[in-house]
Amino acid sequence: MTCKYITYNVVGLIVYFIVDSFVYYKADTLRYDWGHQVIYLIGDAFLKYEDVTLAADTVVYVADSQLLYAWGNPKLTVKQQKIVGHKMAYNLKTNKGVILEGRSFVEKGWFTGREIYQVAHKTLNVKWGTFTTCELNPPHYYFWAWRMKIYLDDMVFAQPVILFVDDVPVFLLPYWYFPITGKRRSGWLYPKIGRGGREGRYIKNIAYYWVISERMDATFALDYLERRGWRFSGEWRLFKRSKLTTYVTGSYINERLTGRKRWELHYSHVAKWWGCDIRGNGTWISDASYRIDYEEKTLKFLDKILVSYLAISRRTKWGYWNVVLKDKHNLQTGEYER
Repeated sequence: MTCKYITYNVVGLIVYFIVDSFVYYKADTLRYDWGHQVIYLIGDAFLKYEDVTLAADTVVYVADSQLLYAWGNPKLTVKQQKIVGHKMAYNLKTNKGVILEGRSFVEKGWFTGREIYQVAHKTLNVKWGTFTTCELNPPHYYFWAWRMKIYLDDMVFAQPVILFVDDVPVFLLPYWYFPITGKRRSGWLYPKIGRGGREGRYIKNIAYYWVISERMDATFALDYLERRGWRFSGEWRLFKRSKLTTYVTGSYINERLTGRKRWELHYSHVAKWWGCDIRGNGTWISDASYRIDYEEKTLKFLDKILVSYLAISRRTKWGYWNVVLKDKHNLQTGEYER
């Protein structure tokens, strides 16, 4: 590697190098071992190579092998993926590396690892790792795994898995996998863990998302509520040309303390079959206070009258005909009108 030129900024004590391999770096202090072609960047070190950037207190760059070593709050960025850690090493030729005590954000959550290895493009092997959707550091809850394989923008596979709440183990799973992408992929979803005045401690959304086909998917979920018991829920959706046309959702719980069986069912449908326009929307509920007790969206509490309908219409050469079936339920009085 031959240096084309060197520029010194005397006031800021920053040294800039631009070299044949298009590696750009700067630091408060720079030391260069001409014999071994090793560059030592000391103090607010920064290095950039193509879509890889590295910032740390100290960075050592071995030019011949294009190896990077960094310590002192290193931050590695490969394209848009950022990983911070305690120490790290990275090979610019192979795009492989290792990070000790690393932490990074993926789709909808954070993962950490005692050892994180980048073994291929967008593929990480993690030893003694954790994953959480809690934004606090340290988090209130997390899933710990002895080893994880992370395919960035795709899936996470982990085994074995232990759920910790306030650093107390809650349950163990021998194997777990879940999607970390905005695209439709089958897999387990992220649970929500916390505590509520009416529910006590809870684990919500223990759910599996199933992509049945390009046009259809379903979600099966389970909530554990300490003071109320187990609540089951599900959702089924149908698409046509990437547009949602039909969905059905429902939930059910047999309350532990009261013995009441409570439920809700909702559907919506828009389609065109055999020349007919078919539209429908409906909600049925066990009692008026069900939503107040279980729904997290407070706007739904304002609905005191539930209107359900199914409308079928068709235009023919003899004219236009329309059939409507309608059901109205007053939650306050309990009366039905059809």
